[in-house]
Amino acid sequence: MEGSGELVLFLLLSILHALVLLLLRLWRERGDNVAVWRIRGGLNGRLSLLEQVRKTRGYDDISYKEAELPNLKEAVAAIKESIEAKERIAVFGDYDCDGICGALIMKEALKKAGADVTVVLPTRREGYGIKARHVKELKERGIRTIITVDNGVAAYEAAEAAKELGIRMVVTDHHEPKNTLPQCIVVDPKLHSDDVFRDYAGAVVAYKVGEALLDSMGLSMDGRLKVYASLATVVDMMPVVGPNHRLAREGLLIMRESPPVGIKALMDAAGTKILNGYSFGWQLGPRINAAGRMSDPRIAYKLLATDDYYEAAKLAGVLERMNRERQEIIEKAVEECMSKYDGSMFPFFVVGYPQGVAGVVAGQVAGIIKRPVLVGSEQGGVVKASGRSVGEFSILDALHEAKARCGLPEVYGGHRKACGLEVSIKDVGRLQAVLEEIARERLTLEDMTEWLDIEGVITSAVTPDEVEELDELEPSGESNPEPVFLYKGVVEQVRIGEGWKLVRTGGLKFFTDDGIGIDEGKTIYAAVTPQVNEYNGGREVMLRVHEVRERVYTREYLLNVYAKWKNGTHVNDGNIRDIFAELGLSRAANTNGRRNLLESETFRKYGAVLL
Repeated sequence: MEGSGELVLFLLLSILHALVLLLLRLWRERGDNVAVWRIRGGLNGRLSLLEQVRKTRGYDDISYKEAELPNLKEAVAAIKESIEAKERIAVFGDYDCDGICGALIMKEALKKAGADVTVVLPTRREGYGIKARHVKELKERGIRTIITVDNGVAAYEAAEAAKELGIRMVVTDHHEPKNTLPQCIVVDPKLHSDDVFRDYAGAVVAYKVGEALLDSMGLSMDGRLKVYASLATVVDMMPVVGPNHRLAREGLLIMRESPPVGIKALMDAAGTKILNGYSFGWQLGPRINAAGRMSDPRIAYKLLATDDYYEAAKLAGVLERMNRERQEIIEKAVEECMSKYDGSMFPFFVVGYPQGVAGVVAGQVAGIIKRPVLVGSEQGGVVKASGRSVGEFSILDALHEAKARCGLPEVYGGHRKACGLEVSIKDVGRLQAVLEEIARERLTLEDMTEWLDIEGVITSAVTPDEVEELDELEPSGESNPEPVFLYKGVVEQVRIGEGWKLVRTGGLKFFTDDGIGIDEGKTIYAAVTPQVNEYNGGREVMLRVHEVRERVYTREYLLNVYAKWKNGTHVNDGNIRDIFAELGLSRAANTNGRRNLLESETFRKYGAVLL
C-alpha cells in the first residue's frame, strides 16, 4: 500500500508539472489575450483620439504639487565645498539602467563645475548599494567625497565608516527610507509628504542635484543630459505623469533630434527605428541592464559616455550578445520556476541561475500565475532574491508585515511593485510560509486578474494625422500606457497567409494570427492601438490588436439578463448560462448572495467592466 501511495503521488506531481508547463506555453503563445476589459470614461467617439485619452485620464483636471528636493541646499553647499577644496570626488552609482544613467548625469554636472570626479559602479556580485568596504577602498584611492546615485538611503554602515574616516558623504536616492536615515546629507524625494510629487527616478534626482549645483555657480546644466533621465524614468518604471512626463518628453524629443553616440550605436545594434516608450522599455533599457545582470555595468556606462561611434558600436555589440544570453537564461529560469509552482499564493523560488536575472524572471512568473513572486539564487548559504507583485498588492508592505511577524527578512528594500532581499537558505521556508499567510489575507480577485484598460473608441476610419497626435503622450510607460481603443465592426474581408490573417473592417485593417476565428460578415469587438504604417512612400493606419472577441458582456448587461432569467425567461446565450452556473446562481428565491463576476472563468474571458 505504501508503494502504491508513492506512485499516486508521483503521478499527481507529474500531472501538475505537465499542466504548469502547458500554462507557460499557452501564455507565451497567446500574448496579452488574457484580460478582462476595463472600459474607462464615456467612450465619446465624437472627440479625437487624443482628446478621448486626455479626457479619460483626466489630464486637464490633475495637477501635481512640486517642491524642491529635501536637503537639496545642504547637498549643494557640501559639494561646492568639496570642489573648492579640490577634493577628489567619487560618484557611486548602481548596476541598473537608472543607476548607470544617473551616475553619468552626476559626473557630467560635476565635471562642468570643475570637480575632479570618478565613477564607481558595483557589480551584482558585490550587491546593491554602497557598503562600508567601498568607503574604505575609496579612501585608499584618495577619495575625500562620495556622492551616491540611486542608492544610499539605507547605507547606515557606509555612512558611519565615512564619518570615521573623514570622508564627506552625500546620498542622492529615490527609494523609500526606513525609520532612520544614514548619518550624512540625504537627498531623496521620498522624504517629502504624500501631497508632494515624489516618484522620481534616481537619475532624475541626480539631474536635479546637478542642475542646482551648477545654478548656484552661475552655470547651466547641459539639457542633453535629459536624454538619460528620460530613459531611466521609463526603464525604472517610474510613473510617466506630471513632472516626470514633462522631463521624459523633453529628453525623448532631444534624443529623436540628435541621439548621443552611445544611444545611436545601441539603436543600430537593436534595430530600433522609432524612439518612444516601447523602444525605451523593451529595446534600449534591457540591453543597458544586460551589462549589470550578466557581467559588468561599466560596459554600459562606457557605451553611454563615449563620443566615439566606433568604440560605441563595439560596446553595443557586446551588450547585444549579453542580452541574447540573458533572454535564453530567463526562458530556462521561468520554465524551472513554473515546473516547481505548487499553486501557492506567494511562491518563493530558489533557482540555479544568475541573481542578475531574478527580477525579470519574477516579473514573468508573476505575469503568468497572477501572484506575487520571489525568485532568488543561493550562494554561501545566503539567498539573494528579487520580488515582483501584481495588482494593488504591495510587496514591500508584505515584507514589512513578515518582518513584524517572524523577524524575516533582515535585509530588504524596494517599493510597492518590486523588492530585493537577502535571507539565509535555512530560513526560506519560514519566510515563504509567513508571506503565504499575508497573501491569503490581502490578495484580492482584482489583484489576481489581468486587466486591459480601454480609454476610447474608434467608430470609423481615422486618418494618419489623427493617430500621430497620440505621440504627444510619449514616452509611454508606467501609469502612462499606450492607449487602447474599442472598435466594433463587421468583418468585410479576411486574407489568410502562413500563420496570419489580414482583416479589413470599416475602412481599417489589422493582422492577427490564424488561430483566431474571424469570419467575413461577423461582428467583432476588438481592443486595438492604432499606428501609422509607412509603405512605398505612403502612410496608412493599421490597428495593432490586443484582443478580438465575438461577444462582450458587461456587468450591467448581465444584471438585466439575470433579472429576466430569475423570473423564468430562458437564456439562449450559452456563455451567459455558463457565467450564471460558474457563479452558482439559482432561480430559487433568496438563494443568491452577492457574487464577484471575476469568479466566473467565462466572464474573465468575455467580460468588460465599465468605470
